Amino acid sequence: MIKDILKILENDARTTIKQISTMTGTPSAEVTKAIKQAEKDRTILKYKTVINWDKVEDEQV
Repeated sequence: MIKDILKILENDARTTIKQISTMTGTPSAEVTKAIKQAEKDRTILKYKTVINWDKVEDEQV
């Protein structure tokens, strides 16, 4: 179960607990507990945003 949760979060860190619960067939409370434990034992180190800078316009002064 934890590997499935981690793979989902690795692909999209904004996935909600409810979505993860539905995707894995695991109750929301267990998903929450697993994520909190993974953060506590430093399996999850951080949640990272990746930016497509090609989509950002250059600012003109």
